[in-house]
Amino acid sequence: MDSPWVNAALVLAGYLAIFFITRQVFTLHSPHHLYTPEWTTRHVLWPAAAISTIPTFFGLRRFPFITLAGYVLGVISGELFGGFQADVPPQFLHYGWLIWFGVFAVSVGVGIGAEAGHGRRK
Repeated sequence: MDSPWVNAALVLAGYLAIFFITRQVFTLHSPHHLYTPEWTTRHVLWPAAAISTIPTFFGLRRFPFITLAGYVLGVISGELFGGFQADVPPQFLHYGWLIWFGVFAVSVGVGIGAEAGHGRRK
């Protein structure tokens, strides 16, 4: 897939699928409510989609898919490992957003490294 338009469309389709699945399945008053997918969709999905998609128009082919995978992995990791029940009620702290941010930031770095490594091999 050498066309940046095709890569951008595929990555945006992935983010749109995440948006619709999260809004239909994991919203606040649904029986399957999960904190991290719902929070990331409301607050950071579209900036993350822009960070993933815009570089395709500068010739980066691996970066968008690596960051999309990092977004998904970060949401899953944040939900699994982010909950912390405090001893003093009514505090319930959930660090899923922070875990998501860390995983997504690492995926951005990995994507940049993958593109740099690919450029050296040419």
